[in-house]
Amino acid sequence: MTTKQKQIFYGIGGGSHTDHRMLRHHEEIVKIAQLKSLSKKPTILLMPAAHHNGIHPDLNQRQFYKNRFTELGCNILEVLIGGVLHGETEDSDEIIHQKLDASHCLFVLGGDTQLLLKLIHARNLKGLFTDFYHNGLPFAGTSAGCIWFSKECMSDSEFFHTPEKWKYIMLSGLDLLPAMNVHDNQGIREGDISQIPRDRQFDAFMQKRDGGKALAIDEFAAICVTNNEQLEVISFDNSGVQIVSSSSGNVYRERIAKSINLSDYF
Repeated sequence: MTTKQKQIFYGIGGGSHTDHRMLRHHEEIVKIAQLKSLSKKPTILLMPAAHHNGIHPDLNQRQFYKNRFTELGCNILEVLIGGVLHGETEDSDEIIHQKLDASHCLFVLGGDTQLLLKLIHARNLKGLFTDFYHNGLPFAGTSAGCIWFSKECMSDSEFFHTPEKWKYIMLSGLDLLPAMNVHDNQGIREGDISQIPRDRQFDAFMQKRDGGKALAIDEFAAICVTNNEQLEVISFDNSGVQIVSSSSGNVYRERIAKSINLSDYF
């Protein structure tokens, strides 16, 4: 009889990659990878597809994450999907499989969620990633790297194409976790046509989904989900996570104190 592998997802609600609270999340992710690898020097597989692989001028954190996880004692691999920098090559399905197999945690960078999901579907890679997750490879990420895992999510992807004038859109993710919003406490973003705070816009989307429920994650807060069942909130300040639900045209929010069993709510 084979032993069922533990599934772990560590999703961060976004925020500055150099903030001290974000740096602590990186340390927690490395601990998860160390437990997976049974060594102090695990291999972290970075996926910068939502980051346009470093091509987009407003998405310049790819090297930071390579340096950051190296500083924390990890071996680094990258999986490249989509357009790449000069001198680089997009990975084949076989190479992606080999890199996933050689890694102890996948970390997905933030950025353009719509592009990330388009690339995954265009390459028919959803099954490959979900299989590795179900078979026990820990997944982690921030912002887009969190919500790509959801049933549905609110995205600012249009900002990366028309930053002077854009609006939030709803996207369908991998459907491995409930619907999500990240950067929930971000406020009003420059160029957003509505000039309405992000959390209120997410509430408006949810209002149209009668009976729907979702997770709203503040910047610098994270969720750590074990076996798609037990959700723990990880926060190093007063940021947190709320359950957003809609019923009869009304939207309700309930803050998660520390942890919940997802099956009790979703």
